[in-house]
Amino acid sequence: MTSSLAAPATPAAGELAPPASPRGRRSIRLLRWLPLPIFGVPALLAAHHYGAAWGDLAVFAGYGAVALALPGTLVWRAAHRRSRSLAEDLAPGLAVGYVLEVLGYFAARTAGAPLLHLAVPAALLAVFAAHPALRRCWRADRDAERAPTGWIWATSGIAGLLLLWSCVYFMRSRGLVYSFNDADLPFHLALIGELKHHLPPKVPWLDGEPLNYHWFVYADLAATSWATGIEPETLLLRLYYLPLIGALPFALGAAARRLTGRWWPGPVAAVITLFGVAPYPYGWELPRTYVANGLGPVDDGVLLRFGLFASPTQTFAALLAVPLVMLVVDRLRGDGSGWPLAGLLAAFVAVIAGAKATYLPILLCGLLVVVAVTLVVQRRWHRPALACVALVVPGILFAQLVLFGGASQGMVVEPLGGLGRYGLGASTGLGATKFGAVPTTGAALVVITVVTVLAWVAIWGGLAGLFVRRGLLDPAAPLLLGMGAAGIAAVLLLNHYGFSQTWFLVAARPYLALAAAAGLAALVPRRLSRCQGWWLAAAAVGGATAVWALRPLGPSDPPTVKLVGRAQALDAIVAPNLLLGVGVIAAAAVGWLLGRRLAPALAGLAPTVVVAVLIGVSLPSSVDVLRRDLRAAHAAGYRPAPAEDTLMPPGTREAARWLRDHSDPDDLVATNAHCRRPVPCDNLHFWFSAFAERRFLVEGWGYTATVNKIQAETGLAGNVIPYWNQPLLAVNDAAFRDPGPATIDALRRRGVRWLMVDERDPATVSRRLAEHVTLRHRSGSAAIYQL
Repeated sequence: MTSSLAAPATPAAGELAPPASPRGRRSIRLLRWLPLPIFGVPALLAAHHYGAAWGDLAVFAGYGAVALALPGTLVWRAAHRRSRSLAEDLAPGLAVGYVLEVLGYFAARTAGAPLLHLAVPAALLAVFAAHPALRRCWRADRDAERAPTGWIWATSGIAGLLLLWSCVYFMRSRGLVYSFNDADLPFHLALIGELKHHLPPKVPWLDGEPLNYHWFVYADLAATSWATGIEPETLLLRLYYLPLIGALPFALGAAARRLTGRWWPGPVAAVITLFGVAPYPYGWELPRTYVANGLGPVDDGVLLRFGLFASPTQTFAALLAVPLVMLVVDRLRGDGSGWPLAGLLAAFVAVIAGAKATYLPILLCGLLVVVAVTLVVQRRWHRPALACVALVVPGILFAQLVLFGGASQGMVVEPLGGLGRYGLGASTGLGATKFGAVPTTGAALVVITVVTVLAWVAIWGGLAGLFVRRGLLDPAAPLLLGMGAAGIAAVLLLNHYGFSQTWFLVAARPYLALAAAAGLAALVPRRLSRCQGWWLAAAAVGGATAVWALRPLGPSDPPTVKLVGRAQALDAIVAPNLLLGVGVIAAAAVGWLLGRRLAPALAGLAPTVVVAVLIGVSLPSSVDVLRRDLRAAHAAGYRPAPAEDTLMPPGTREAARWLRDHSDPDDLVATNAHCRRPVPCDNLHFWFSAFAERRFLVEGWGYTATVNKIQAETGLAGNVIPYWNQPLLAVNDAAFRDPGPATIDALRRRGVRWLMVDERDPATVSRRLAEHVTLRHRSGSAAIYQL
């Protein structure tokens, strides 16, 4: 099927350059490989500087290359019956490697031999080396077009910048010895330990509680830990996200190449995905809590957030989803027939279903839009789209009914209820205060909603090209637009106490960016002259300059309702956006006039000039993010952050790891420690199960399906909800406060074999405990007893 988005991939006659001399070919080859050391070495040095040991880096890189990227790339090429350039195939191949690793680990863990998952890549490499018909997959086809040197440099630069920023922002702030004082990282670490030893998993910090969560990424981390011998803590804080983040720009570049048949939209899509941020033309700063968590003036799904590292589920699924969408696009265009591609598509759907809950629903919405558009425009059913729907729906049902137990996870339908909770509402008092929800109504809700929509238009303004140039004739366009619309609709219609509705837009962001880049490609002539290119670059610079120029014109302090009144607070939000709108209209007029009278070379480029201005308007905020983090690092001499005063009992790591080394994975542990902070009791206590890799009778009870349900019903903050099974908690705590044959026996009858004790609070543990159970280990304030 011919695509209206994709341009011919091969040059026309007469466009081929004369063959280069051997010396010239060597120079070109060297130039193409230079980005690897130029951008990769600084990232590795930064990772080592902030705590990643050279030995761990070498082992992790070798494992990723040999066991994931290489067999995955071979399978990707074999399934397509075509080997494109390595620049196009490597990132999707790495994603295939992760899919194979997860599925292989499930089989190996079920068989009780977790290292058996290594047999999958070993067998694949042997088959591809031995089978004559498959040996061609080891190298690109002779007629495969190589990625231009500029594309490689641009994409490598984007990946290198992102990796360097991640080291400076995330690794540096974690310190060389991290305290795990926030709740999310010990939560993730505990689930890695659970998947190392159990399948299917349960909540390890609360016995008997189902794990209603997307947990496939923890299986992948567990498999990596088994294979490399690297501690899960090191993987989580230092290594795991490096290949995922580094490969994402290349995956987006490959997808954009497949969509448009042109190379330059790939880096553009990567820039929009990673660095296109809601415009911020205001003079005051947002609350630091919002800035640190990537929640800008409005919700824009920005990836420059702490969650890029603190949420391995999102980072893992972000890479896997791009090849999944590429496979779906091939199938919609009629290029994805055959059982190898169908099997690969099914494998991706199966793993994505348990990797992140947001991806399959937005993909389903995109497919339904394809079906609807085809039915309305061509009066026929789009059979390939219906076939993909038939594959995606079971994945969604499996995730919702089996993995999530049919629970809502605290998500509620509340149209426009979450918009006032972001930075504009928080800084002005028109909406949220910190993370507490304050309903936004009336004119304030109208203003914030309009500003939100305008910010989305600025980031993804290139979408207009799909409508101007009839790009909707290609089924890829309605697919991407439908996925983007689903992410936007989720943010507008849903609300969650922990901002979880934002992950729908985070998931949809790459596909909005791909659609915007494809729309821009439809607007830009295939032969763009240097003059035209300079004019478009000037338009983007002009948009960015306009944002920076507007900031000093407004108030430097937050115009809160309490200080200046509701009307002036609204005026402070509206005025800069009106001026930006006037500037964009003026840019359109100038582009039209230049094209009509003064500069005929720009004829027809007025829409493109407007899009370039909008892209420029959205970039200063990302520059602010990067500059802020670099300044903080520079002020600290780029040294790792000093160790925090830990909330964990001193000696937790050592005691928990002793318990891990001297107990059976099926042993149940009891503890007297339940509250991360005592008043009120913060139930997000996961440290012991995280480091011990063992299940606990009652450690904490936060981040569970029951807490989510209670929170949705009562509106209470999830981390301070009391434990609902007070009789069980009383039995657990009695063994520590009043040890004796009866209280210890009560734990033994429940299957408890070990006690892990926080000895800092005498009110929770008796000195007579050692008279009834055997002390086996003590580190700092953490002690291990055996029943």
